[in-house]
Amino acid sequence: MNIRNIDLNLLVVFDALMTEQNVSRAAEKIFLSQPAMSHSLKKLRELLNDPILVRSGNQMLPSDLALSLHGPIKKTLHEVEIYLKPQLNFDASTSVKKFVVSTTDYFECVFIPFVIEHIAKIAPNVSLEVEILEDKLPLDKMEKGTVDIAIGIETYSNVPKHMQHELWLEDDLVGLLRIGHALSNEHCLTDLQLAALEHVYYSPVYASTSVDYWFQKKNLSRQIIYQSESFLSSAYVVEHSDYILVCPRRLAQRLLKAADITMVELPGDIPKFSLNLIWHPLIDKDPASRWLREQLYIVGKLVAEKS
Repeated sequence: MNIRNIDLNLLVVFDALMTEQNVSRAAEKIFLSQPAMSHSLKKLRELLNDPILVRSGNQMLPSDLALSLHGPIKKTLHEVEIYLKPQLNFDASTSVKKFVVSTTDYFECVFIPFVIEHIAKIAPNVSLEVEILEDKLPLDKMEKGTVDIAIGIETYSNVPKHMQHELWLEDDLVGLLRIGHALSNEHCLTDLQLAALEHVYYSPVYASTSVDYWFQKKNLSRQIIYQSESFLSSAYVVEHSDYILVCPRRLAQRLLKAADITMVELPGDIPKFSLNLIWHPLIDKDPASRWLREQLYIVGKLVAEKS
Protein backbone atom coordinates (compact mmCIF):
# COMPACT_ATOMS: atom_id res chain seq x y z
CA MET A 1 0.00 0.00 0.00
CA ASN A 2 1.58 3.29 -1.16
CA ILE A 3 0.78 6.14 1.23
CA ARG A 4 0.87 8.62 -1.69
CA ASN A 5 -2.24 6.96 -3.06
CA ILE A 6 -4.16 7.34 0.23
CA ASP A 7 -6.42 10.26 1.07
CA LEU A 8 -5.05 11.08 4.54
CA ASN A 9 -8.37 12.73 5.44
CA LEU A 10 -9.67 9.18 5.73
CA LEU A 11 -7.60 8.81 8.91
CA VAL A 12 -9.62 11.62 10.50
CA VAL A 13 -12.81 9.94 9.30
CA PHE A 14 -11.66 6.60 10.67
CA ASP A 15 -10.91 8.08 14.11
CA ALA A 16 -14.33 9.77 14.26
CA LEU A 17 -16.13 6.57 13.24
CA MET A 18 -14.25 4.50 15.81
CA THR A 19 -14.80 7.06 18.56
CA GLU A 20 -18.51 7.50 17.95
CA GLN A 21 -19.34 4.09 16.42
CA ASN A 22 -22.21 5.86 14.72
CA VAL A 23 -22.12 7.33 11.19
CA SER A 24 -24.37 10.32 11.97
CA ARG A 25 -22.54 11.34 15.14
CA ALA A 26 -19.16 10.83 13.46
CA ALA A 27 -20.26 13.12 10.61
CA GLU A 28 -21.32 15.81 13.10
CA LYS A 29 -18.03 15.46 14.98
CA ILE A 30 -15.89 16.41 11.98
CA PHE A 31 -18.48 18.64 10.23
CA LEU A 32 -19.28 16.36 7.30
CA SER A 33 -22.67 15.61 5.81
CA GLN A 34 -24.00 12.14 6.48
CA PRO A 35 -23.79 11.15 2.76
CA ALA A 36 -20.14 12.32 2.68
CA MET A 37 -19.37 10.29 5.82
CA SER A 38 -21.06 7.21 4.35
CA HIS A 39 -19.02 7.63 1.15
CA SER A 40 -15.81 7.93 3.19
CA LEU A 41 -16.68 4.79 5.14
CA LYS A 42 -17.14 2.97 1.83
CA LYS A 43 -13.68 4.15 0.68
CA LEU A 44 -12.16 3.00 3.97
CA ARG A 45 -13.71 -0.43 3.58
CA GLU A 46 -12.30 -0.72 0.07
CA LEU A 47 -8.86 0.53 1.17
CA LEU A 48 -8.56 -1.88 4.10
CA ASN A 49 -10.63 -4.69 2.62
CA ASP A 50 -12.49 -4.78 5.91
CA PRO A 51 -16.02 -3.82 7.05
CA ILE A 52 -14.61 -1.45 9.77
CA LEU A 53 -18.03 -1.16 11.46
CA VAL A 54 -20.65 -3.88 11.42
CA ARG A 55 -24.28 -3.35 12.38
CA SER A 56 -25.48 -5.47 15.30
CA GLY A 57 -29.04 -4.64 16.28
CA ASN A 58 -29.10 -0.91 17.04
CA GLN A 59 -25.30 -0.70 17.33
CA MET A 60 -22.35 -0.43 14.99
CA LEU A 61 -19.53 -2.62 16.30
CA PRO A 62 -15.87 -2.29 15.19
CA SER A 63 -14.07 -5.16 13.50
CA ASP A 64 -10.94 -6.70 15.03
CA LEU A 65 -8.78 -5.00 12.40
CA ALA A 66 -10.37 -1.61 13.10
CA LEU A 67 -9.78 -2.03 16.83
CA SER A 68 -6.11 -2.88 16.26
CA LEU A 69 -5.61 0.17 14.02
CA HIS A 70 -7.47 2.75 16.07
CA GLY A 71 -4.88 3.25 18.82
CA PRO A 72 -1.90 3.88 16.50
CA ILE A 73 -3.94 6.10 14.15
CA LYS A 74 -5.37 8.17 17.01
CA LYS A 75 -1.85 8.62 18.44
CA THR A 76 -0.51 9.71 15.04
CA LEU A 77 -3.29 12.27 14.57
CA HIS A 78 -2.65 13.66 18.05
CA GLU A 79 1.08 14.01 17.32
CA VAL A 80 0.41 15.79 14.02
CA GLU A 81 -2.01 18.15 15.77
CA ILE A 82 0.60 18.99 18.43
CA TYR A 83 3.36 19.64 15.90
CA LEU A 84 1.17 21.83 13.68
CA LYS A 85 -0.32 23.85 16.52
CA PRO A 86 0.99 27.43 16.50
CA GLN A 87 3.60 27.86 19.22
CA LEU A 88 2.18 30.93 20.94
CA ASN A 89 3.90 32.62 23.84
CA PHE A 90 2.77 31.56 27.31
CA ASP A 91 1.62 34.55 29.35
CA ALA A 92 1.94 33.25 32.90
CA SER A 93 0.55 36.46 34.43
CA THR A 94 -2.87 35.95 32.79
CA SER A 95 -2.97 32.18 32.25
CA VAL A 96 -5.51 30.04 34.08
CA LYS A 97 -3.82 26.77 33.11
CA LYS A 98 -3.75 23.86 35.54
CA PHE A 99 -0.51 21.87 35.47
CA VAL A 100 -0.66 18.25 36.55
CA VAL A 101 2.56 16.95 38.12
CA SER A 102 3.23 13.26 38.77
CA THR A 103 5.83 13.02 41.50
CA THR A 104 7.03 11.47 44.75
CA ASP A 105 5.87 12.34 48.24
CA TYR A 106 9.43 13.59 48.87
CA PHE A 107 8.93 16.32 46.27
CA GLU A 108 5.44 17.07 47.57
CA CYS A 109 6.69 17.49 51.14
CA VAL A 110 9.95 19.33 50.50
CA PHE A 111 9.35 21.37 47.36
CA ILE A 112 5.66 21.88 46.61
CA PRO A 113 5.23 24.65 49.24
CA PHE A 114 8.09 26.58 47.59
CA VAL A 115 6.78 25.89 44.08
CA ILE A 116 3.32 27.16 44.99
CA GLU A 117 4.74 30.24 46.70
CA HIS A 118 6.95 31.05 43.73
CA ILE A 119 4.28 30.51 41.07
CA ALA A 120 1.65 32.49 43.01
CA LYS A 121 3.84 35.59 42.74
CA ILE A 122 4.21 35.50 38.95
CA ALA A 123 1.18 33.48 37.80
CA PRO A 124 -1.65 34.06 40.32
CA ASN A 125 -4.26 32.12 38.34
CA VAL A 126 -2.12 29.10 37.44
CA SER A 127 -2.88 26.03 39.56
CA LEU A 128 -1.10 22.76 40.32
CA GLU A 129 -2.43 19.26 40.83
CA VAL A 130 -0.17 16.52 42.19
CA GLU A 131 -0.48 12.82 41.44
CA ILE A 132 1.79 10.53 43.46
CA LEU A 133 4.20 8.61 41.25
CA GLU A 134 4.25 4.90 41.96
CA ASP A 135 6.25 2.13 40.27
CA LYS A 136 5.75 3.25 36.68
CA LEU A 137 5.56 6.54 34.83
CA PRO A 138 2.03 7.49 33.70
CA LEU A 139 3.08 7.27 30.05
CA ASP A 140 -0.47 7.16 28.66
CA LYS A 141 -1.44 10.30 30.54
CA MET A 142 1.75 12.07 29.51
CA GLU A 143 1.14 11.10 25.89
CA LYS A 144 -2.44 12.41 26.03
CA GLY A 145 -1.34 15.60 27.78
CA THR A 146 -3.30 15.00 30.99
CA VAL A 147 -0.02 14.86 32.97
CA ASP A 148 2.38 17.69 32.15
CA ILE A 149 5.54 16.49 33.84
CA ALA A 150 6.86 13.76 36.12
CA ILE A 151 9.46 14.36 38.79
CA GLY A 152 11.00 11.14 39.98
CA ILE A 153 14.05 9.01 40.61
CA GLU A 154 15.43 7.70 37.34
CA THR A 155 16.29 4.19 38.57
CA TYR A 156 12.88 3.99 40.27
CA SER A 157 10.84 5.25 37.36
CA ASN A 158 12.64 3.29 34.58
CA VAL A 159 12.49 6.21 32.16
CA PRO A 160 11.96 5.00 28.56
CA LYS A 161 14.58 6.22 26.10
CA HIS A 162 12.07 8.14 24.01
CA MET A 163 11.06 10.37 26.93
CA GLN A 164 12.80 13.66 27.57
CA HIS A 165 14.45 13.82 30.98
CA GLU A 166 17.11 15.83 32.78
CA LEU A 167 18.71 15.68 36.19
CA TRP A 168 16.94 18.32 38.27
CA LEU A 169 18.31 18.04 41.78
CA GLU A 170 20.43 15.85 44.06
CA ASP A 171 20.29 15.36 47.81
CA ASP A 172 22.54 13.53 50.27
CA LEU A 173 21.22 10.38 51.91
CA VAL A 174 21.31 10.18 55.72
CA GLY A 175 20.05 7.78 58.37
CA LEU A 176 17.38 8.38 61.00
CA LEU A 177 17.44 6.50 64.33
CA ARG A 178 15.49 6.81 67.56
CA ILE A 179 17.05 8.94 70.26
CA GLY A 180 18.92 6.58 72.59
CA HIS A 181 19.63 3.98 69.90
CA ALA A 182 22.98 2.22 70.43
CA LEU A 183 24.31 3.93 67.28
CA SER A 184 22.59 7.28 67.69
CA ASN A 185 25.79 8.97 68.89
CA GLU A 186 27.84 7.73 65.94
CA HIS A 187 28.78 10.59 63.65
CA CYS A 188 28.99 8.36 60.59
CA LEU A 189 27.92 4.74 60.20
CA THR A 190 30.17 2.22 58.50
CA ASP A 191 29.09 -0.05 55.64
CA LEU A 192 28.80 -3.01 57.99
CA GLN A 193 26.86 -1.09 60.63
CA LEU A 194 24.36 0.08 58.01
CA ALA A 195 23.96 -3.43 56.60
CA ALA A 196 23.46 -4.95 60.05
CA LEU A 197 20.55 -2.66 60.90
CA GLU A 198 16.95 -3.47 60.02
CA HIS A 199 15.54 -0.89 57.63
CA VAL A 200 12.28 0.98 57.19
CA TYR A 201 11.37 1.75 53.58
CA TYR A 202 8.82 4.37 52.61
CA SER A 203 7.22 3.88 49.24
CA PRO A 204 3.93 2.42 47.98
CA VAL A 205 5.89 -0.02 45.80
CA TYR A 206 9.30 -1.48 46.66
CA ALA A 207 11.88 -1.30 43.91
CA SER A 208 15.64 -1.74 43.98
CA THR A 209 17.23 1.63 44.56
CA SER A 210 20.71 3.04 44.15
CA VAL A 211 21.28 2.16 47.83
CA ASP A 212 20.55 -1.51 47.16
CA TYR A 213 22.91 -1.51 44.17
CA TRP A 214 25.53 0.12 46.37
CA PHE A 215 25.14 -2.71 48.90
CA GLN A 216 25.40 -5.33 46.13
CA LYS A 217 28.71 -3.91 44.92
CA LYS A 218 30.06 -4.43 48.44
CA ASN A 219 28.63 -7.96 48.62
CA LEU A 220 26.23 -6.77 51.29
CA SER A 221 22.47 -6.38 51.50
CA ARG A 222 19.91 -4.72 53.69
CA GLN A 223 16.81 -6.19 55.28
CA ILE A 224 13.61 -4.21 54.79
CA ILE A 225 11.68 -5.02 57.95
CA TYR A 226 8.88 -2.50 57.53
CA GLN A 227 7.46 -0.89 54.41
CA SER A 228 5.05 2.03 54.48
CA GLU A 229 3.38 4.35 52.00
CA SER A 230 4.17 7.31 54.24
CA PHE A 231 7.50 8.80 55.25
CA LEU A 232 5.82 10.34 58.31
CA SER A 233 4.56 7.01 59.64
CA SER A 234 8.00 5.54 58.86
CA ALA A 235 9.58 8.18 61.12
CA TYR A 236 7.17 7.25 63.92
CA VAL A 237 8.09 3.58 63.50
CA VAL A 238 11.78 4.51 63.82
CA GLU A 239 10.97 6.52 66.96
CA HIS A 240 9.66 3.36 68.66
CA SER A 241 12.08 0.73 67.32
CA ASP A 242 15.71 -0.02 66.58
CA TYR A 243 15.13 0.30 62.83
CA ILE A 244 16.84 2.84 60.58
CA LEU A 245 15.25 4.98 57.91
CA VAL A 246 17.52 6.00 55.04
CA CYS A 247 16.17 9.10 53.35
CA PRO A 248 17.24 12.37 51.68
CA ARG A 249 18.71 14.99 54.00
CA ARG A 250 16.13 17.68 53.20
CA LEU A 251 13.33 15.29 54.09
CA ALA A 252 15.16 14.12 57.23
CA GLN A 253 15.40 17.71 58.46
CA ARG A 254 11.61 17.96 58.35
CA LEU A 255 11.06 14.59 60.01
CA LEU A 256 13.33 15.57 62.91
CA LYS A 257 10.67 18.12 63.85
CA ALA A 258 7.89 15.52 63.77
CA ALA A 259 9.34 12.66 65.86
CA ASP A 260 11.89 12.03 68.61
CA ILE A 261 14.59 10.81 66.27
CA THR A 262 18.14 11.79 65.42
CA MET A 263 20.15 11.95 62.22
CA VAL A 264 23.41 10.11 61.48
CA GLU A 265 25.68 10.41 58.46
CA LEU A 266 26.16 7.51 56.07
CA PRO A 267 29.36 6.28 54.37
CA GLY A 268 30.79 8.92 52.05
CA ASP A 269 30.59 6.77 48.92
CA ILE A 270 26.88 6.03 49.23
CA PRO A 271 25.11 7.43 46.14
CA LYS A 272 23.13 10.62 46.23
CA PHE A 273 19.36 10.77 45.90
CA SER A 274 18.59 12.09 42.40
CA LEU A 275 15.41 13.61 41.04
CA ASN A 276 14.74 13.99 37.33
CA LEU A 277 12.30 16.10 35.36
CA ILE A 278 10.59 13.82 32.82
CA TRP A 279 8.30 15.00 30.04
CA HIS A 280 6.92 13.78 26.74
CA PRO A 281 8.75 14.86 23.55
CA LEU A 282 5.39 15.97 22.15
CA ILE A 283 5.43 18.98 24.49
CA ASP A 284 9.17 19.60 24.47
CA LYS A 285 8.75 22.95 22.68
CA ASP A 286 5.35 23.81 24.11
CA PRO A 287 5.69 27.30 25.71
CA ALA A 288 3.65 26.38 28.80
CA SER A 289 5.66 23.21 29.39
CA ARG A 290 8.94 25.08 28.96
CA TRP A 291 7.76 27.76 31.38
CA LEU A 292 6.91 25.14 34.02
CA ARG A 293 10.32 23.50 33.70
CA GLU A 294 12.02 26.89 34.01
CA GLN A 295 10.12 27.63 37.23
CA LEU A 296 11.05 24.24 38.67
CA TYR A 297 14.73 24.93 38.00
CA ILE A 298 14.42 28.31 39.70
CA VAL A 299 12.75 26.79 42.75
CA GLY A 300 15.24 23.91 42.90
CA LYS A 301 18.12 26.39 42.95
CA LEU A 302 16.46 28.51 45.63
CA VAL A 303 15.83 25.51 47.90
CA ALA A 304 19.37 24.19 47.35
CA GLU A 305 20.79 27.57 48.41
CA LYS A 306 18.71 27.56 51.59
CA SER A 307 19.72 24.01 52.57
